[in-house]
Amino acid sequence: MGRGKVLNEHEKELIAGLSQGGRTIRDIAARVQRSKNVVSNFLRAPLEFGRKKSPGRPQKLSPTDKRRLLRAASNETKDSNTLRQELGLSVASRSVNLPHAAQRPELPIQEDGVGSNDAAPSSRRP
Repeated sequence: MGRGKVLNEHEKELIAGLSQGGRTIRDIAARVQRSKNVVSNFLRAPLEFGRKKSPGRPQKLSPTDKRRLLRAASNETKDSNTLRQELGLSVASRSVNLPHAAQRPELPIQEDGVGSNDAAPSSRRP
């Protein structure tokens, strides 16, 4: 089952203030328009509330593998399959392509609209 929206700072301050004023959890929940459970959980541990990381599939590439990949990709132009084989990574080529594609700077655009590193002329010229 999914999670609801997290409490924003205003709601947290409001819950804490109403609790200090002696209001019941049911009354606070009605005023803030949140469930009794979220109000109760926040009041039980306000500093730890909302800090749990979202679950998800573990990354196939470790931070070390990503650094090695970026270092190898920055030296010369290679396709993702070659990089994957050279570094001995047991992941799909797409997984290799994602980290270094995000780090790649945008190609400078010339006046004619073609990137400076393009080998073939574009078919969409005016």
